[in-house]
Amino acid sequence: MAVGRVGVGQAQFIEQFRPEASGDELAPLREWMLDNLAKPLTVDGLAERAHMSRRTLIRRFREETGTPPMTWLTDARIDRARELLEATTVPIEQIGRLTGLGAPASLRAAFHRHLGTSPQEYRVLFRHKDEMADA
Repeated sequence: MAVGRVGVGQAQFIEQFRPEASGDELAPLREWMLDNLAKPLTVDGLAERAHMSRRTLIRRFREETGTPPMTWLTDARIDRARELLEATTVPIEQIGRLTGLGAPASLRAAFHRHLGTSPQEYRVLFRHKDEMADA
């Protein structure tokens, strides 16, 4: 099942984790990464895709985003999981696969590290907050 990104005008519970980029040399790579979150991505594979050495990619990626590529990727995956939890009824078991965060246990661990809550609790809290705003 393919699920598109949440649109710009839709409500978001928390600001995105991944930082905005200050440069655009690697913008096509970052966009490709966002379109391929479910794939197993590596620094070496990203460097090859960007036609750079591993060290150059890491340095330029950090210059443009303030973070290393794999940190940015994890943050993007968390952001995507949050979008799916907020805007869809996709089962939590599938969200890890769709975002590249892996098995449900890995998704839960990533959510606890980044948000201090579980994906299920996040979905319930967001829906409750959304219902309160509509009331």
